[in-house]
Amino acid sequence: IGQSGTGKTTILRLLKYFITMNSSIGKNIKMNGFNVDSVSMKLHFNNYSFTRKTNEDGGFLISDSINRNAVLDHKKLIEVRDNYLLKLKPYLINFPAELVFDNNPVDANKELEEAVGKDITNKEKSLAQLAPESVVDFAFDDASKTWDLVLKDIKEYQAKLSEWGLKMTAFTSNKNHNPKEIIKINADYSKWISENPNPLELLADECLDPILKKFGLKVRRDLDYYTILNIGNILLQTIEGKDVHRNFWSTGTKQVYSIATPLYELKPKDAVILIDEPEKSLYPDIQKIIADYYIGLTEDCQFFFATHSPIIASSFDPWEIIELKFDKNNEFVFVDKNYEGERHIDNFNFYPKYLRWDSILMKVFELEEEGNSEFRNEALMELAELKRELSKLKSSVTKAQNGVYKKKIDEYLVKAKKLGWDEKN
Repeated sequence: IGQSGTGKTTILRLLKYFITMNSSIGKNIKMNGFNVDSVSMKLHFNNYSFTRKTNEDGGFLISDSINRNAVLDHKKLIEVRDNYLLKLKPYLINFPAELVFDNNPVDANKELEEAVGKDITNKEKSLAQLAPESVVDFAFDDASKTWDLVLKDIKEYQAKLSEWGLKMTAFTSNKNHNPKEIIKINADYSKWISENPNPLELLADECLDPILKKFGLKVRRDLDYYTILNIGNILLQTIEGKDVHRNFWSTGTKQVYSIATPLYELKPKDAVILIDEPEKSLYPDIQKIIADYYIGLTEDCQFFFATHSPIIASSFDPWEIIELKFDKNNEFVFVDKNYEGERHIDNFNFYPKYLRWDSILMKVFELEEEGNSEFRNEALMELAELKRELSKLKSSVTKAQNGVYKKKIDEYLVKAKKLGWDEKN
């Protein structure tokens, strides 16, 4: 967490850069050439440590930590580097704030051609050749290959389903068809269905539908002419079953879909996952559960979230939170320590999981005021004056003054309601 401009996104980019050893970390964004004194990153592997070079090419220095950090000769350096790349380099998935939504739009004519039998075999072959890479990144404009990988199982299943449909249609439309062959094809189809669970239904049941319900949506599962035209794309409906075109998905819906679907379909294990602004366009009730929801879709993965949301922050223990702050002149950034002395589990000044939202804003995010003080203080002064007047009137109210007293009571209740008070008497 941290103030705007303190470098949360940059840290996520540095993590990606360091893990992948690739300076291209986004469209037209390279990490080489930044200030050599501003960031220090190390990764330990066996007896060796990887440190960013202190020169402008943005490379890496590998040193032997046992032998007093002596720089390795070139041959040993290559050996150790390759060992890291082959054995240790983690699988990484990156979800930037400028998340690229599935930009593989439906080409109705092309998809219809596939649906009626043209290129289905080729489509299956091309999908079969897709394999997970060491990095799955949604920071680039052309995300079509990435989404082909994410939806590979669903597309393969739907292509095969279309192939079965074409085969059965061809036999039944043939006037000279053999009834026994029809029975056999139906039996083969039923066997295939029983042995191959529909991955779209698994995605809906185990991942998307539970969270989409909060948006009033669900995954469309049935197969008809419309879904055939959209083969390979996830379609959504209202809870009542009315189709919602992708152009009308809310920004929050796109955000959750575009993160949850890859996490579920790729099933990362022991991976590093970067998520910038997980709260983007999400209502507080969803923010409250979203971090645990994403983490629960993976196995033994290390997540890095960059957020401005106190609700997201409340999902974590204090030792999981790094807070970046500007100095008094807004010139330099430092890590604010939420503890005194040595860092251990019982030594923190506050624990976000146990705080009210307003307390998190004031203690963790250090807002100095409880609300909009200019209006609130004025209203509090007015209420105090009304309460003083009511106290006087109550002790000496006469029938003639009763209307004035009631009017003051009504005025007091209106102002108290604006302040969020539950004043009924």
